[in-house]
Amino acid sequence: MVDVIDFIETSDAPAARAVWLAVCDFLSMQPGYIAGELLETIRSVQPRTDVKFTSICQWESAEAWQAARTLARQDAGLSRIRASTPAKFTAFNGVLQAGCGYDVQSGSAGSMVLVDVVYMNEERMEGYAQMWARAKAFMCKQDAYLGASLYRTIDLSNDIKYVNIARWGTMEHFFKALDTPEFYEILGDYAQDFALYLSNSSTCVLGGTNFTNRPSEIAK
Repeated sequence: MVDVIDFIETSDAPAARAVWLAVCDFLSMQPGYIAGELLETIRSVQPRTDVKFTSICQWESAEAWQAARTLARQDAGLSRIRASTPAKFTAFNGVLQAGCGYDVQSGSAGSMVLVDVVYMNEERMEGYAQMWARAKAFMCKQDAYLGASLYRTIDLSNDIKYVNIARWGTMEHFFKALDTPEFYEILGDYAQDFALYLSNSSTCVLGGTNFTNRPSEIAK
């Protein structure tokens, strides 16, 4: 499975959400599409860019994703919609390196999703992955921690080398765990390598049905 992650900057959040829905509805009918979720940023910590949304789309293979993307780019209607909306998409194509694997299909209603974007050079990647494993072991012992997934870029020329996606019961529980001497000791000299986007689920589109699930519907 391939996880296609996009970070969306925009001055018009409702319009950007509508564009995402139009594109994802189209993609959901293509072979190999599994599911897609749009996460809306509710708070950021040391951000590098003003990310309003994070899009996570899961595909059976990189080939399926590339074929669907080509079709989407050739669709005149989608091209007009995207051109009319002030939104910048920054792409990250990654594979799961460690953790439970983020399950888009389960929905995130009722929980907070931490999107941790990691910037570094290639030489620091192995050390970061080792630190992430220690941090995960620490977080597993904290209240309201629900799981984490570390995705590694498939394009080493990308400034973003990892994306860590973690789920927590509440934002308050996350900050309580974060603001501890033990956690900062684990972070060490990686403390400045990330941007955090604390998010809530905005919309989910499942594959093969062209049916859009709102968070309130997922929770039922």
